[in-house]
Amino acid sequence: MKLGIEVEFTTPGRPCENGAPEQFHRVYKAEVAREPERTRLAQQRRSDRWLRDYNEHRPHEGIAMKRPQEVFKRNQRRLPKRIGRWKYPRGWASRWVKGNGEINWRGVRRYVGEAFVRDYVGFKPVGREKWIVYFGPILVGELYQKEVGRIRMARYRRVSAMC
Repeated sequence: MKLGIEVEFTTPGRPCENGAPEQFHRVYKAEVAREPERTRLAQQRRSDRWLRDYNEHRPHEGIAMKRPQEVFKRNQRRLPKRIGRWKYPRGWASRWVKGNGEINWRGVRRYVGEAFVRDYVGFKPVGREKWIVYFGPILVGELYQKEVGRIRMARYRRVSAMC
């Protein structure tokens, strides 16, 4: 996200929302993963051979019967040497997320999620004992002082049902 990559929330099991990756994984599973090799190294070699075939030899309907290598363009963007931390507005609290996905909140360990490990999450106060939790610009959930354990995770809903 700090590099400008947008997060897309899709519904699990809905290939129409995330078609290309879903199709890729379905084909990989059917052709390579269902009957794995006996060793990890052998399975890695098999996966590598399959991926070369998938990208270099097979035409794909979704790209006008071309092979992926024909339409692939390397990203020319340079990545920064160091990515800074999220900055949250004045009046918000922020906490460092430990390797297990937890923060310390007023002397109590609270789980916010492993996706945020080794970064800061921000807490926007919205009441005496309630905070809205953000990871940069992304809404993560809600924290209530009286509750213990994990925060209440945000629920994302599709705006329109296209499929």
